[in-house]
Amino acid sequence: MAKYKKTVSSIAWVQLALVACYVPYVITLALRNTAQIAGFNGISITLVYLNSSLNPILYCWKIGHVRQAVKDIIAHFSCFPL
Repeated sequence: MAKYKKTVSSIAWVQLALVACYVPYVITLALRNTAQIAGFNGISITLVYLNSSLNPILYCWKIGHVRQAVKDIIAHFSCFPL
């Protein structure tokens, strides 16, 4: 049961990041004809792209197997083992 709880927690973090990054974009799409929202469009698109950068960080932070695989890859290609 504890293993599933950790898996659900990891998935919840990834989904939370997805929602947090995409909600501003969806709002700007809904209000795109409004003059006040024009400057917010660039920020919302940046958040959408940021989501793609956040996912690997979240996977490494929350999933031990992924973290260890990343460490192994870095150690293989670097002079300094981790």
